[in-house]
Amino acid sequence: MTYIIPIGQECEISFLLQSCKLKHETQLFEWFLTEQFGDICKIINNISINKPITLCGKNNVYFENTKINSGHYTLNEFKPICYRRTNRLKKYILENNLILFVRLFTNTKIFDNDMIDNNLINNFINSINRINPNCNFKILILSKKDVYTIKHEKVIVYNHFKQDDFLNIIKENCENNMPLFSDKNNKFNATRVEAKKKGKLELDDTDL
Repeated sequence: MTYIIPIGQECEISFLLQSCKLKHETQLFEWFLTEQFGDICKIINNISINKPITLCGKNNVYFENTKINSGHYTLNEFKPICYRRTNRLKKYILENNLILFVRLFTNTKIFDNDMIDNNLINNFINSINRINPNCNFKILILSKKDVYTIKHEKVIVYNHFKQDDFLNIIKENCENNMPLFSDKNNKFNATRVEAKKKGKLELDDTDL
């Protein structure tokens, strides 16, 4: 079994998973904007030391002390969802299945100050290992804009990323163990087409 866990910057990875019929249960950072990879590291670290995630915001829901935010939920709606997704993430990390953490660096201007380097990568990895020292995982960095040269045994960088490459990238990194997910995915593409027609984003129904 392989789990694919999106970690920003936007929702594009979730849409690509839907299109490839690989979408699994919704993860903690899906349907959120995560402007800074450092904020992802901060939340993962809090989870690793059993520090509760604090939420705030009025129009948008924010992870407190970060820029991670979403306009798809009210604060009261997201509190139980956040609790559920946090436990789900910990459960996956504690299992010994392969996890692909995937972050897509886009061309969107609001992310111009985002950065990723070996220090942040090490922070992320240390937090995962604190939860499960035997966790089997990789970090895939997909970049449309900048050229990254991160060298780490846990990190694989794909510069000049194009959407058409996504499925092959997943196959390359699944160690002959592609994800097996539900038949619900058959309706995702139709839902997305209807959402585009209406000019709005429809969330998926995999947040069980």
